[in-house]
Amino acid sequence: MTTSSVRWELWKDGKEIFIKRGSIKSSIRGFKSGIYDNYYIDFDIITSDPLQAKNVVEQLTYKINDIKTKQRIDYLGFLEKRIKGTIGALQASLAISVMTGIPHIIIRLSKELDFDRIKIPNRSSLTRNSQLSGLNVVLITDHITTGNEIIKSVDTIRNNGGTVSDVITYTVRLDKLNHKKFEDRNLELHSIYKIPDDIPFEYIEKIEGNKLSINI
Repeated sequence: MTTSSVRWELWKDGKEIFIKRGSIKSSIRGFKSGIYDNYYIDFDIITSDPLQAKNVVEQLTYKINDIKTKQRIDYLGFLEKRIKGTIGALQASLAISVMTGIPHIIIRLSKELDFDRIKIPNRSSLTRNSQLSGLNVVLITDHITTGNEIIKSVDTIRNNGGTVSDVITYTVRLDKLNHKKFEDRNLELHSIYKIPDDIPFEYIEKIEGNKLSINI
């Protein structure tokens, strides 16, 4: 058995979930770093089924509650994607907030200024760029490839006075992740599924002419 096939077997139940839902889509994805992806996971397809959406929320909630036993969590942070396409874990934000009892904020990376990217209830004694002063945020997203969007979100929160030590993702590509940026920021990454770098061709749903460039 080759190294790549071993990685594929280690995906376990995640493989069946994604194949059954038809959520593994073909793609030509380009990143500023010069790397390319030939497939992606469509999170919206996974969560379109109520039972599977419930499962996703419960899995992410479990990770959050585990972190909460070790440290205080003031807010859960969800990313609003910069590019056109799916909105990722943002659609599950209300359910996860209700399940955990923790309020949530949206990080809008499309905004130019850091203090415009986050809105929280009024803290009138603070300046606009210190609105998260003294607060701890756990970031949640659907998928991480390079991790650059997450890093921008972490920097945004810290530039608004907040702290971030933990990031939770539903799926992650460890082979393409910029591990150094996470290490430099002392971030602990938690994932539900680690996606193999070479999903067999027959499991990828083909989409003719599907090309997407991601400038992050």
